Amino acid sequence: MKVLELNTFSKIKSIIKIEIQRQLSFRVDILFYRFSNIIDIGVQIIIWTIIFQTNEVVSGYTYSEMMTYIIIGWMMIYLTANYGLEYNISRDIQEGRLSNFLIKPIDYIKYIIIYTFGRNIIALGSGIFFATILIYIMFDKIIITADPVKLIVIFIMLLGGFFINLFITILIGMIAFWTTAVSGSRYSIRVLVGFLSGRVFPLNMLPIFYFKIFLFFPLAYIYFIPLQLYLGKISLSQSWFYLGVEIFWLILLYGIIRLLYKKGLRKFEGIGI
Repeated sequence: MKVLELNTFSKIKSIIKIEIQRQLSFRVDILFYRFSNIIDIGVQIIIWTIIFQTNEVVSGYTYSEMMTYIIIGWMMIYLTANYGLEYNISRDIQEGRLSNFLIKPIDYIKYIIIYTFGRNIIALGSGIFFATILIYIMFDKIIITADPVKLIVIFIMLLGGFFINLFITILIGMIAFWTTAVSGSRYSIRVLVGFLSGRVFPLNMLPIFYFKIFLFFPLAYIYFIPLQLYLGKISLSQSWFYLGVEIFWLILLYGIIRLLYKKGLRKFEGIGI
């Protein structure tokens, strides 16, 4: 990572531009990653198609609703993903590169947030490209909404979901302040995030008790809640409550990041890196 001061818009652009150029050197890796995504979503489509051959409705979902949940949801994943950013953060800590940020007038957390935009642009573009092709192929099997108000609210939710996912990613990366065994923790948490966000299956397929509990945690707002609004399973009036919960978690997670970062720096500096 190239360290720059964050006191002008031009330098913010420089951070993003530098990372875009770096990501372009991984074009082949990104392409293979997308092909693996296509295989993953193809398996989901096949499994649910088989299930709906003997069922018209499954847990309140019709076939077209489930296909929409999978395909439109796939595009939403790209809008909120961070692509292994926690590995970069943990590596900065473990290899001592964080010290570069401590001796210059730059805030590491703010840098990571800006850096993430440059890091995601190429992957986001390729993801949306493949998702658009899939939407075209499955157009007659999914639900398309053109309600501008609903789409605006969904976009705001996804923007909040992006930052929720980013803040969780930063917290995972900061585990490296206290342990060198980050890989196992990172994988376990990512599996949990995938489950509790509704990526594996819609959360409202769970028993009602667990479903209501999960709605008060931030992970549902990365994926599940925006899709419920898109499908019309929650109303616009209900969406304001969920936006409030999302904002609450954004503030809380950022506060936790600042607290743990402050504590982690004490340990980092104490080691003498």
